[in-house]
Amino acid sequence: MNEATKQRRKPTDISQIPVEIILDILSRLPAKTLLTLRCVCKPWCSFIRDPVLVDLRFSRAISGGPDNFALFISAYNHSTSERHFLSASLRDSAATTHLLTLPKSGSYPAESEHINGLVLFRRRNGLSDPNSFAYICNPSTRQILKLPKVASIDTSVPYIAYYCYNLFGFDPIANEHKVLNVVIPRAYGLDGKATCKIFSFKTFKWRKVEAVLPFDAIGANLSFWQSDEVGDIRPQVGVCVNGVLHWMLKFVDGIMAFDLKEEKFSVIPLPPEALPANYMATHGIFVSVNHPYLIQIDGVLVLVCCERFAKRKIIEVWMLEDYGKQVWVKDTITFQDHWIKMGTPYPMDIIYTGEVLLRPHTISGNRMRVPLYDMKKKSFRLVEIMLAPEWLSQIDVEYGCARGYAESILSLRKKDLMIRSDEPVTLAYNGGVVAATNGIHLPVGVVIVDDVNESPSASGHSLC
Repeated sequence: MNEATKQRRKPTDISQIPVEIILDILSRLPAKTLLTLRCVCKPWCSFIRDPVLVDLRFSRAISGGPDNFALFISAYNHSTSERHFLSASLRDSAATTHLLTLPKSGSYPAESEHINGLVLFRRRNGLSDPNSFAYICNPSTRQILKLPKVASIDTSVPYIAYYCYNLFGFDPIANEHKVLNVVIPRAYGLDGKATCKIFSFKTFKWRKVEAVLPFDAIGANLSFWQSDEVGDIRPQVGVCVNGVLHWMLKFVDGIMAFDLKEEKFSVIPLPPEALPANYMATHGIFVSVNHPYLIQIDGVLVLVCCERFAKRKIIEVWMLEDYGKQVWVKDTITFQDHWIKMGTPYPMDIIYTGEVLLRPHTISGNRMRVPLYDMKKKSFRLVEIMLAPEWLSQIDVEYGCARGYAESILSLRKKDLMIRSDEPVTLAYNGGVVAATNGIHLPVGVVIVDDVNESPSASGHSLC
């Protein structure tokens, strides 16, 4: 072997490779591989937690194809009161993978909001305890952040009640995920004034904001249309588009909007043809017409109008093409049969192909059918997936909350999120991180940390 060949085979010192090239290479690896490499050594751990890599890899994930995109499914086990998060590839006959478990999450009506690979899982918005459970989950890293308590409850006032709303969004200007909390007290002698707070991922604290609602928000005026996660026609969770949170109002013909950067509320009027209405159909059936709810498609706010009981073959969708001028453009989704007979496959999300993910439905004890609709080609296709692993009993499990999901390697640990901010932070908080194991059986040794200075001792994956 000559000297030139030896020189060519000499290992390259990684310190000689530009950081930009290393980050570009790492951004092309699967999330599971990157999370394993975190524990190799401190330099690798630093690379993989670099915000540039986190953002670059997620950008590739949402545009890279089927290997980087999956269906996210929530499954509630009535016998154990545990909630399991599963994922499945959008390929035919794909099997589900267990991601993590929320222990003893309760049987309360629950909802989830998804953004950038993270999930806010909380009790249904509306009349509830201001400090009801709320978690931010990253299924890829198997981490769960328990949000701190918002406020203490005033027990001196009898029969007090609260309308509580938590909405999950992303501020692209600050490059930060945020949670908006709105609480309206209801009791004799109280003025019912709404209190608004924002949970920041950079400070891990709730901060009060002096935002003024654009109308009198006493009672249920701020309410969502009610929903549940397992089949109600009205999936009323918040939708974040370009740093603005949106949700449908129950008693006001409009869409509430909250700008995460400006921290201001506004109301977007509905197009006249999309205003909700009701009529009495044959056999005394009360029908909701243009029953509206929100989704986003390719960064555009979309209003979907459904009739809950009518035997129609179309769903109307209104796209807010010009946000500033509030210009709505109408489109339709046409089915081969009336959509109730087809299992009410209403639009839920957008996937990597640009197709609209419609509400999946179970077709047997262990299979789910996922309809996908191409808005440009006006065509459908169906994907069937296998449901729960064998250890998750089919009898006691209720499935729901199916959304598109792209993996993110963003760590939910406070010290990792702090590197995204130059602002001083306070070390004390009431939240914590839950580390769950990944395997065939249920996670063991799950610990919720209630103090940032506490060191949990739990079996399972190391968070490095």
